[in-house]
Amino acid sequence: MKLGDIYILGLPGEVLVEVGLPIKKRAGLEKLLIATISNDAIGYVCHSDAYEEGGYEPASATRLAKGAGEIVIEQALELLKRIKSGT
Repeated sequence: MKLGDIYILGLPGEVLVEVGLPIKKRAGLEKLLIATISNDAIGYVCHSDAYEEGGYEPASATRLAKGAGEIVIEQALELLKRIKSGT
């Protein structure tokens, strides 16, 4: 969603910072707010390295496979690009 020059990106699940920060960095938008647990509660959205590191989030608190975090990053960037261009 875009409100003036502010972009709001709603993502499902609890997005790890290693997923959210690349979106903010690569989007090239000064005013981007990422709201998590929006539209659905799918568990944690982990980056691939988290599955190797282990821990609560990738082991038992997600329904997503390894690589899902990277897919979320790419899809979020594509969505923001479309919103930015108005298409």
